Amino acid sequence: MAVNAPTGGAANNALQCTLRNSNPRVNGAQIRLGRDANGVWSCTIASRPTGWKDSYYPAGCTAGT
Repeated sequence: MAVNAPTGGAANNALQCTLRNSNPRVNGAQIRLGRDANGVWSCTIASRPTGWKDSYYPAGCTAGT
């Protein structure tokens, strides 16, 4: 898990967590929560492993790079 300090009230990857020792279909995926300068949060899932299905995205999360 990583926590990144905001710059000007915003942080693209304010919180980042990599799933480890889990089901191979999600193992290694990175959950990233970002915050813009207006305080609006976003969620992206990056480094999705082979076998990832769209149904694995938590509500409100999108694909990231």
